[in-house]
Amino acid sequence: MTLDVATIIERLEGTYGPKNWFQRNEPLKELIQTVLSQHTSDLNAERAFGDLWAHFGRWDAIAAADAILLAPSNPFVSIGPILAVRGVRRALRAAPAPIVAISPLIGGRSVRGPADRMMRALGVPCGPAGIAALFPDLLDGIVVDDCDLASARRSLPASLAITATNLLMTSPARSRGVAGVALQLARSLARPDGKRP
Repeated sequence: MTLDVATIIERLEGTYGPKNWFQRNEPLKELIQTVLSQHTSDLNAERAFGDLWAHFGRWDAIAAADAILLAPSNPFVSIGPILAVRGVRRALRAAPAPIVAISPLIGGRSVRGPADRMMRALGVPCGPAGIAALFPDLLDGIVVDDCDLASARRSLPASLAITATNLLMTSPARSRGVAGVALQLARSLARPDGKRP
C-alpha cells in the first residue's frame, strides 16, 4: 500500500487536527521551545517553556542569573541557532554569571543524534576540546563524562574549569544529578564581586 503526501496529511489532520504553521512566538521563544521539544512531547516542552518564562518573566532577566548552563545538545542544530539570534551571544558574554557547558558527548560519541558525525564532517575534534572550541568566547567551565576527563585535562586550556560525572542520563534523577554537577561547577566559579570569572 502506498500513500501520497496529500493522503498522509489528510489522515494526520483527521487524527490530530490541522497543523498550525504560523509562528506563535517571537523567534527566540520559538527556538528555545524547539530545543526543549527535542527529547520530549510538545506538551512537555510547552510546560517546560512555561515554567522557564514564569520563573524569569523576561529574557533580560536570564542575564541576571547566578549560573548559565549550555545543555548537552547538538552544538550545531540546537545551541547554535539560539546563539545566532542577534544579541544572544553578546548578552551571554556580558552576563556576570559563569557559563558552563555540559558536553553532549561520551567517549567521543553522541548518545543520540548526529552531533558526533557533524563534528567529524566539519573537522571539529569529537571530544571536550571540540565542544569548547565551538564556544571559545563563552565558556568558563565544562562538564565532561568520567571517561573523557583525562582527555579534557590534556586538551583544554587551564583557564577552563573542568569537572566530570557520568553523563548518561537514563532517568529524571540522573538528569537532575548532571544538572546539579554543572550548577555546582558554575557556582564554584562565581566571584564575590559579581564579575565573570
